[in-house]
Amino acid sequence: MERPREPIDYAQYQALGLPMGSGRVERAWKWLIQQRFKGGGMRWSAAGCNQLFHLRLAWGNGAFEALFQGQLQPSPNT
Repeated sequence: MERPREPIDYAQYQALGLPMGSGRVERAWKWLIQQRFKGGGMRWSAAGCNQLFHLRLAWGNGAFEALFQGQLQPSPNT
């Protein structure tokens, strides 16, 4: 059994201006993931969900196009 960690020093984190709640993370999850994965009648396999999850994160981070840079470049053999 693991020993409990030291208590979180909330005053220190608040002094650094860091958010104290989980609301931002929960809203981001709902906006980025749930709206796409929980549509009516949708069913996802673990593999399909994992693949789409990576695409949605890349889109949300503004890195979607970078995923396909190799595919978007013309082939030197054509």
